[in-house]
Amino acid sequence: MTPQPALPRGLSLLVAEPGRTAGVEEELRATRPVRHVRGRRMPTAAALFDEFAAALQFPYYFGRNKDAFDECLRELGDTVGADPVVLVLDADALLADQPAELAWFAAAVGHTDASIVLQVRPGRADAVTDRFAAVGVDLPRIAVSDA
Repeated sequence: MTPQPALPRGLSLLVAEPGRTAGVEEELRATRPVRHVRGRRMPTAAALFDEFAAALQFPYYFGRNKDAFDECLRELGDTVGADPVVLVLDADALLADQPAELAWFAAAVGHTDASIVLQVRPGRADAVTDRFAAVGVDLPRIAVSDA
């Protein structure tokens, strides 16, 4: 289950069931630092700050605000490792209670050297693609083989 082609920097979309996603994550870990965050735990920006801070081990002085989040993302290669991947599981639930924050999130992760992979189950991809398109972001899809 190798992602084809290589993961782009910034945002991309992976349409896969959780079991298949776990296989992709395992294969990526062989060559890159990978962290995952849970979209269902991030319905608001405040919850997003908490989830990312825990998963990515942001420094103790992380201010839980947009500027601090942006700064920590810019330093991700130094703290997590070179060429990091952040897998957002169940991305259809990301910022569900604060959809107006999606434009900020897309801009913030678009300026990082990390690959931010939004995972959704089949049948939910169009809704996520439409949400991001509404804020001017085209999500390239990551293809995975069944082998």
